[in-house]
Amino acid sequence: MEYPHMALLGYGEKDAVEYSCGGSLISPDFVLTAAHCVALGASRVRWVLLGALNRTESLADKGTRQLLEVAEVVVHPEYTVRARYHDIALLRLAGSARLAEDDVRPACLHTDLDGDTDTLRGELAVVTGWGAEAYGDDGSERLLKGNVTLRGLAECNTLDSRLARGLDPRTHLCAGGDGANPTDACNGDSGGPLQFPALQGDPACMFRVAGVVSFGPPCGIGLPGVYTKVAPYVPWIEKIVWPEARAECFPDTGPGTVARRACERYLRSFCGRSLPFRTAVPGSREAEQCHFQETVPPVGAPRPEEDGGAALPAATLPSGLPAGPGAGRGFEFAGVTEFPHQVLLSYDREAREVACAGALVAPNYVLTAAHCATLACGRQVQQVLVGKRARTSIPIDVLDVEAVVVHPQFDRDTRRYDVALLRLAQPVSLGIQARPACLQTDGDDDVMDSLLTASGMTATGRWEDVEGEMRKATVGVEAAAACRARQPRVADVADHQLCTKPGGPPVPGETGGPIQVVHRVLDGLSVHRVVGILSRLSPCGSGRDSGRPDVYTKVADVVPWIESVVWPAG
Repeated sequence: MEYPHMALLGYGEKDAVEYSCGGSLISPDFVLTAAHCVALGASRVRWVLLGALNRTESLADKGTRQLLEVAEVVVHPEYTVRARYHDIALLRLAGSARLAEDDVRPACLHTDLDGDTDTLRGELAVVTGWGAEAYGDDGSERLLKGNVTLRGLAECNTLDSRLARGLDPRTHLCAGGDGANPTDACNGDSGGPLQFPALQGDPACMFRVAGVVSFGPPCGIGLPGVYTKVAPYVPWIEKIVWPEARAECFPDTGPGTVARRACERYLRSFCGRSLPFRTAVPGSREAEQCHFQETVPPVGAPRPEEDGGAALPAATLPSGLPAGPGAGRGFEFAGVTEFPHQVLLSYDREAREVACAGALVAPNYVLTAAHCATLACGRQVQQVLVGKRARTSIPIDVLDVEAVVVHPQFDRDTRRYDVALLRLAQPVSLGIQARPACLQTDGDDDVMDSLLTASGMTATGRWEDVEGEMRKATVGVEAAAACRARQPRVADVADHQLCTKPGGPPVPGETGGPIQVVHRVLDGLSVHRVVGILSRLSPCGSGRDSGRPDVYTKVADVVPWIESVVWPAG
């Protein structure tokens, strides 16, 4: 079945069900639909039909149909019948849907982490439903699909004068009905999905729901329709559909984290595939999905120069190796000793669960992101792994965290001042694979027009199972003001943050890790100066496909605080 997440809503008694409106199965227990579909006149929605190609059973879908009772209707709290705002609802099923690879499986949700739908004007999406094939007709007997073009919101803004505030760019989408492609949704399609393939260019398995059919003019006359944009409602959906997910231990990367993890599970289960996260192996299919079309040139060897007043001077000779082999689309494999300050964070001494990264800035202190100090499940960082560079390598040191010092202005919701210091119970044994980095200060050269080096490796699960090897990528950064002016959906970037420039490769590694200036000083050896700590990342880097940059906390702006904690005596 091409759209195994499609649901048809039923009203009335079981022996005389009347079908109208569509929906999307987004978990075994929940269907996403439009709020105005929860009641048709005096009849409230009572049934959900899954695994169906036709309204009435046929040979094509015999044996796949599941008629499930609705146990609970959850309408968005801000929806009102008279207005067309917040037209979105969830239906909790009385019994879980029986998932089957070919017939019934959930769709993914489009989240802000997947990119901004506002940047997709002119792109084709797919709308599906059992609605009428022309204005005035009855609903279709068979499931229909159509390609619709996403359009600017202004093109829909004159469709309904009853909208007191007009269409809301935060919560509405406009699609369909243009001259070249007049397809649009019709009567009976309400509540159904506006969708894209979950994996770029691969429509064969799963779809990602970006919108819910809400309202529009009569269909078939060349005018677009209005859809409720899903991404802004993902935090609300996550709390209802996956409340238990917060008991899982993973770094909270913001709204959409839980939904993307659910999508990842569905893709692995039903498609044998993964989402194109930023740690894709060079040359892999995932890398191609992230659109690495050019090889980013390696870091040129900058001139040896003085530290420039970094808070931690390089008192002893740092170590490093020349760039590792295998330069590929935006990535290179790093040498074993190339980033001796990079560490991984562990959250369970017995299970040895790892997530997040950090940078050694003193023998007994690690700089990381504040959101990494405590995972979504409430578990706190317990240990630091030093010298872990590949799945097959063993850390040269596993040190207990004695204290966690979070920046006093940290705000978990906005990621303001997303930095923390971990004080180790004992100092790291310094050597070729373990050495602190320097810190970028206001007295150092401006790095806004420079190419910096991001480094890291995938760090999820037991530390014996950490995937891949340490990687590095060359990226450009820009100050918050330039970022807000140039890139969409970054109005929330603060002046103490840095953005990656558009078109760059995805940043390797996990949040909490460093971006740095690399100074070659002698025989390929290096001094690293940490410019930023990774706070938020996009799934595919900061190119057109993500719509969002990766965001770092600017180290120079928090050096006084770092110095007061790490070197209080001056």
